[in-house]
Amino acid sequence: VADTERLMVDVRRKVQFSFVMLLMFGIFFGLRLTASSELFYNSLIMPVVGIFGYYVFKWKAIYKIPVLLLAVELFIFAFKLWDLDFHSAIIWTLLYAIFVFVGIVIAFLLHYVFGKEKKL
Repeated sequence: VADTERLMVDVRRKVQFSFVMLLMFGIFFGLRLTASSELFYNSLIMPVVGIFGYYVFKWKAIYKIPVLLLAVELFIFAFKLWDLDFHSAIIWTLLYAIFVFVGIVIAFLLHYVFGKEKKL
């Protein structure tokens, strides 16, 4: 039984690590689109980031993902990885946080609906 539990813990860690990597990829990819003509895709990418964030952080994603967005945006601004002024970066981060929040709500509702069906 102990080996099975340890195996399940290892699998959960690996799955959570994969979600974190997808989350970071989505954030970097989405922020990179900010300075391009494909900006529209962020309205699809950021809710998906929120969904992955919900499965990694649960309800803590409401504040952790926007903070993570801001940290990545400040990192990008500090190292001049692409050309955006500071005020625009903050405004885009706030807008993306709204899209992320939509994704978190979608993930919660899916989790709640499918969780209810299992209990019936």
